[in-house]
Amino acid sequence: RPVIVDSWDGIEVTHGIVGIAARPVSLSRFDAATGTIDLSVIRDPRVVQAVRPHQGAYERAARCRRSALNAKGLLCADDARLVVKRILADQPRAEAIGRALAARFSEVIVDEAQDCNSDDVEVLHWLKRHGIPLVMLCDPDQAIYGFRKGTNEALRTFIQDVPHLTMNGNFRSSKIICSAAGTMRARGSTDLSVGKFHDTPHPILLMPYGNTANPNIGIKFIALATGLGVKNNI
Repeated sequence: RPVIVDSWDGIEVTHGIVGIAARPVSLSRFDAATGTIDLSVIRDPRVVQAVRPHQGAYERAARCRRSALNAKGLLCADDARLVVKRILADQPRAEAIGRALAARFSEVIVDEAQDCNSDDVEVLHWLKRHGIPLVMLCDPDQAIYGFRKGTNEALRTFIQDVPHLTMNGNFRSSKIICSAAGTMRARGSTDLSVGKFHDTPHPILLMPYGNTANPNIGIKFIALATGLGVKNNI
């Protein structure tokens, strides 16, 4: 039975060449399908400098490590997608598994569907073709997984052919916050503030800061909140 982990961030590999020092690199940096590493996404120049001369060795070591983990039933999300793609490519097997899933599950719920990539959407098509009811919840303007090829286009095309409802009631934000958020949406819509504090008049305040942790941010936040009459319950 497979065990799905979110990523291989905690597992590191080295080039394995005897007598040559090696800087460890996270296994998650290597593409699941090809085993290659994209040095352009590594921010630490020291790591890039260490990997570049022995990139092939690093990639071979990473493929071996991933293969060993998969053999034990451990798969990251990308590994799982590859397994499903192989199943879908085998038409008789895909049909058999699709019928089995339809017989077992009354519906499949997909939360945060805006982060589905094209492979995920193909799985949704497969489930739909076998009559499995899908319940999907998504906000296209909240998509955050572009780095793993999450795309709105594949999902938008998919939902054009299925019934869908729009929810615009916002129980968390005031009218002022809803109006500001609406200006940053691709569809240009604004939520309806329906929560307890929907008429709160507090303005939106911006606090610029650098990339490093700054303890003054919390102090400034409390000062601003106090000045607006917001009680400090921290």
